[in-house]
Amino acid sequence: MIFGVLGNPRKKEIPGVLQELRKNADKIEIYFSEELKDLVPGESGDQVLPLEEVVRRADVLFSLGGDGTFLKAARVSGGKPIVGINLGGLGFLNFFSPDQIPEVVDRLKRGDFFIEKRDALVALRSEKDEKFFALNDVSITITGSSRMIEIVVEADGELMSHYRADGIIVSTPTGSTAYNLAAGGPVVHPDVDAIIVTPICAHILSIRPVLLPSSTVVNITVRVKGEEKLMISADGQQQSMLVSGEKVSVRVDKGAVSMVRFEDTPGFFEILREKLCWG
Repeated sequence: MIFGVLGNPRKKEIPGVLQELRKNADKIEIYFSEELKDLVPGESGDQVLPLEEVVRRADVLFSLGGDGTFLKAARVSGGKPIVGINLGGLGFLNFFSPDQIPEVVDRLKRGDFFIEKRDALVALRSEKDEKFFALNDVSITITGSSRMIEIVVEADGELMSHYRADGIIVSTPTGSTAYNLAAGGPVVHPDVDAIIVTPICAHILSIRPVLLPSSTVVNITVRVKGEEKLMISADGQQQSMLVSGEKVSVRVDKGAVSMVRFEDTPGFFEILREKLCWG
């Protein structure tokens, strides 16, 4: 088994976590992504590679950081299993803490784990050959202005809604506890086959978030007046400016992200109770 490691070098815990991982995986081949090159312990300089090469060689990826680091890992993973070590705040996607590293490595060696598949989103622009990948969500918003925008949403070619709002979010169930939740969308169990469409501050009170079958292709056309700028964002990491009137198509990429779990890893509702203080 070969480990690939990427992480957020700005996290103060990273040097200690890398040391702990190296110590417990002393007989395992490990490659580190180049953003960690100044923090990798010992004689590991020859194992620091560009991220794409780390992913290509690895059997399992370790994501060291917060949920943002995990989202980056998901985007580049190509479906390879990801172990999330939480060094952030909420940590919805990172199931393990740094002090669990010895156990995690041992159980990986013994094959005492399973893979949980999560759906992702792929968004395509009509004006450019540009693709966006998101484990959590794809959003379209206006930048540099407080004006509302005109949004037309179609589900498999059928007009769903035509309304004015500050923007729109298309989310996976995994991402339902992220931007979608902040915008008033529902919490959706990650095992539900659905795609969530949530307007941001819609002008009409009757407009509400909608759950669609995961097979749905959601087409979004957004228009602004004057010189206002539109931006599409995937997981808050991939971003690009849109042209007014341009169409964006969003579909589900089934089981695109693989997450390493153990039988005794906390379940979805236990995580909600802890992270959202549900009691």
